[in-house]
Amino acid sequence: MLELNNYTLLSLIAGNDKKKVYYAIDRVKQRYVIVKIITTSNKNQHKLDTALFKKNAALTSDLIHPHIISIYECGLTANHCPYFAMEYCENGSLADKIQEGLTLDKTLQILQQIANALTFVHKTHITHGQLKPNNILFRNDGSVVLSDFNNASLNATTKQTSAVFFSSNYTPEYMSPEQARRVSFDSRSDLYSLGIICYEMLLGFPPFRGDTPLRISLKHLNSAIPQLPEKYRGLQPFLNLLLAKNPQHRFQTAKEVSFTLRQLQYQFLEHGHLRATPPANSTTPYILVNTNSSSPPSKKQPAGKSLLIAGLALTIPGILLLNNNGLRSDTSININEQEPPAINQSSTVISKMPLIINVIPKDASIQFNHSGLAFRQGVLLEPGHYSVSINKPGFQPQQLNIQHKQAPTQVNLTLSPARYSVQIKTHPPDSTIRIINIKPKYTKKLQLPPGRYLVEVSHPGYHAKRQWLEVNTSEVKQTITLTPAMKQGKIIQHALAEGVDGPKMVVIPGGRFRMGDNDGMGAASEKPLHWVNLANDFAMSQYEITRADFALFIKKTGYVFHEALSEKDSRKPITHISWHDAKAYAQWISKQTGYIYRLPTEAEWEYAARAGSYTRFVWGNKPHAGKANCAEGCWENHLKRLLKGSQAIAVGQYPANDFQLFDMAGNIAEWTQDCYLNSYRQHPANGSSVNKAHCSHRVIRGGSFTDPIEYLRIARRAKRTPAYRDEQIGFRLVLELKR
Repeated sequence: MLELNNYTLLSLIAGNDKKKVYYAIDRVKQRYVIVKIITTSNKNQHKLDTALFKKNAALTSDLIHPHIISIYECGLTANHCPYFAMEYCENGSLADKIQEGLTLDKTLQILQQIANALTFVHKTHITHGQLKPNNILFRNDGSVVLSDFNNASLNATTKQTSAVFFSSNYTPEYMSPEQARRVSFDSRSDLYSLGIICYEMLLGFPPFRGDTPLRISLKHLNSAIPQLPEKYRGLQPFLNLLLAKNPQHRFQTAKEVSFTLRQLQYQFLEHGHLRATPPANSTTPYILVNTNSSSPPSKKQPAGKSLLIAGLALTIPGILLLNNNGLRSDTSININEQEPPAINQSSTVISKMPLIINVIPKDASIQFNHSGLAFRQGVLLEPGHYSVSINKPGFQPQQLNIQHKQAPTQVNLTLSPARYSVQIKTHPPDSTIRIINIKPKYTKKLQLPPGRYLVEVSHPGYHAKRQWLEVNTSEVKQTITLTPAMKQGKIIQHALAEGVDGPKMVVIPGGRFRMGDNDGMGAASEKPLHWVNLANDFAMSQYEITRADFALFIKKTGYVFHEALSEKDSRKPITHISWHDAKAYAQWISKQTGYIYRLPTEAEWEYAARAGSYTRFVWGNKPHAGKANCAEGCWENHLKRLLKGSQAIAVGQYPANDFQLFDMAGNIAEWTQDCYLNSYRQHPANGSSVNKAHCSHRVIRGGSFTDPIEYLRIARRAKRTPAYRDEQIGFRLVLELKR
């Protein structure tokens, strides 16, 4: 493994002729990090890249914010290549979340965090310049992290020259019209990119696509703003303000975007959806969009924007927050309106002015405490102090002290839900309890507002369990019982007909891993590198299915096979097996035992082969003789190979991996369940198989005795038609473990 100052570079995550990105460990701080190294070979380009790297490092190294990636160190390698080390976010990127699917509620939450990060960045006069899902990461706690400020630059200096230089780095699907024109752009370009991301989060793909960057750029410049489906129509005015072609017609600051998103979230909490049209009794004809923010220098906000903002308000009636941080419900509130403008001496003094109190939820009861007046919206009151009580069953009551002056007064607030105690008993008693969708830790004194909560209970030696808990209008008591887990490495062998035992199956714990080309040296079919989460434990054949195993199947079922299987070489793996033959055997075993046996998915196969490692081969990173059965590179004695010849050998002749599985590399290649695709772009993140109605090829993995040792890399993929048979292909099975 390579070393760089205090860092040990564990594996190459991505790379090209300009940069390389490594997964590394900081030996001093004892933490995992990401190390990015600029490696341009052209000397002139290298000088320019180095200068720009130092400039961007200076711009972004001081950006300290909860939703911005932490830069730990910048420096030069021994070859004078610039590098920096930054925070490692284990929970994947927004691109992964989009592939898994996002709810509207989750989409609004993520957009809110991105907007908060951009608000901070833009206040320092920095434009990100390349906002896209792959640059938006997630920590273990689910918080959003904005990363990759490679194209960041000061707003005042973002001129055409820098835009042209960086044009090759832009991802065309997310560039703004200004970037597409190669003209000066500012922080509003980031807001356009955020609009593209918003659309993709909802529908799963960006709005403007094409087969070349030029065609995509032209769509950014000329195509109409896409219309959302009916179920998202309430977000259309918001999206229109983000994706306006003219920057002056967009939101002018990220703070405005953040403020509007907060209002949208409040509406969603109240109604469970976003209104596409206003209710008939709406009394609020406009939306307040961050009146304290200022537009970029010399960018006067046009009148047209106010009309668009008014249109957006029609989807969010009555949600105008005086305080962006919300109002505490357990304290009284003193509201002081700004002093009204001076009244001309010749004008008539108005003695009574209207009072409007907008409350969420809308059906809350509003009453004056001492005046004897009945409250109604727009009630005319003389200047003075008024005490108001606001109540709603299921919510915490609110007391307001309002100073009503000689001007209209409008108060806007949201009641906090009432809280109820939640008590969870577990078996075993000392289990760990977590509530996944809230930040507070579980304690016996925890109180929660009404809602649905995802509770996770875990204990060593038991299967973790998650279940939803409903908190309504009373105390909640819940008992959760865990089931014992099978120990990793346990051997399961089910009895078949006539007392014969089936294949030995090894228990493998579920887990999360990076699937694909982890060493950066694989084919395009092994990319992109992506996270896969196998939620459940499973068991896999300790050995490849043998000739003896398959012979029993033929004997008991009369299955028509193309050759007679004698007792000779009974411990060798069965070969000349089609994908259909392997499926038939799995179905027979399932019927015999009452358990579900099947071919492994491609993700399960790679996870089992890696056994927790990210090495190139089952045994390590380097080719090594004596570790597997293959044609070239596996034999310590070349003469012995020539005398013995290349052939499949009895199973279990080479060392097992850390999951106690034998022959995961070499001997024979193995069928998997998956239909073959040319890349992992459509690969399920949950480890399930890829299926198509008409599948012309199935995936095989592991390499065989006919292959050179380089073909035994864990990540290498191959394909064959389902009916294909030859001497180098067999299979092993997976047993689903019922909970």
